[in-house]
Amino acid sequence: MVIAVTMGLAAHSLANPLDPAGPLPASPTKADAPPTAAKPDAATKARILEAYGKLPLSFEANQGQTDGRVKYLTRGRGYTLFLTPSEAVLVLRSQSKRTALRMRLVGANPHSNIVGLDKLPGKSNYFIGNDPQKWRTNIPTYAKVRYKDLYPGIDLIYYGNQRQLEYDLVVAPGADPQAIILIFEGTKKLEINE
Repeated sequence: MVIAVTMGLAAHSLANPLDPAGPLPASPTKADAPPTAAKPDAATKARILEAYGKLPLSFEANQGQTDGRVKYLTRGRGYTLFLTPSEAVLVLRSQSKRTALRMRLVGANPHSNIVGLDKLPGKSNYFIGNDPQKWRTNIPTYAKVRYKDLYPGIDLIYYGNQRQLEYDLVVAPGADPQAIILIFEGTKKLEINE
């Protein structure tokens, strides 16, 4: 049995509340910047955003680029998703505020084997500050993240695209789906779309 869930990712834009590295360095000066092209018209912009929305999520393994509790993270236009052993934290950003939505995995195995699946060709690099010892380079990225035996006989797999996060709870034969307890925090209202 597979229980599939989809969550929309709102496009909002700020710094990540779990990221100790702080804001990115200032943009290059105008003299350093490459020449710019003309702004696209509304139809072109809509096509670009539509194509962007279809790109798969790219989950990075945490190798020190964010809070140590985080095992994997993914970033997109207006959001960052942090995956820890006990919860998923979706941070939505706008110019004026940020909002965190938490999905807590109540009673889950805190030592679940969390691994990236479907390795992607791209790598992430963080060159923050002047100390090369603090730089993080060649961080692998994955299309999916799997929590093996999150509950007895139940795996959790995260995946999606730039517009929606999806996750499957994969229930092995004989496993009890009643063990799955999810608590959502940071929202006033939840809806189930059939």
